[in-house]
Amino acid sequence: MAAAADDDQRKIVAEFQRLREEQKETAEEITRIEEEKREHSRVIELLSEDCDPEQKCFQVISDTMVELTVGTALPQLKEKLEKLNLIGEQLNKRLVDKGTELNTYREKHNIRVLSQKEAEGMKQKMLEAQLSQVKK
Repeated sequence: MAAAADDDQRKIVAEFQRLREEQKETAEEITRIEEEKREHSRVIELLSEDCDPEQKCFQVISDTMVELTVGTALPQLKEKLEKLNLIGEQLNKRLVDKGTELNTYREKHNIRVLSQKEAEGMKQKMLEAQLSQVKK
């Protein structure tokens, strides 16, 4: 009976950890997209300033450097930035949804997340208890 309860608890914890990992991966993806957006915005800003539309520029596409003109590169970069903005919005929504799902799961299963200090304290107490058992 106790083994079944332990197995259930392990499954609950495993699911909780899976949800947290998904949330972490989404946050990392948002960070990556935000960095791409900053890069694209900066390049668009530089190309828009005083560049002749016929001036040559280069863009790396799939590990290949491609020669373009500013006039052809700028619209492509703006379109890509719009797509990145859309992806960023979708990822932010997914992050919020995942956070809500995680909190609901945590509350449903009465999961308490320990701080680093609390976890270390519990570990110390467990070690002391094991040590006292060995001494007896």
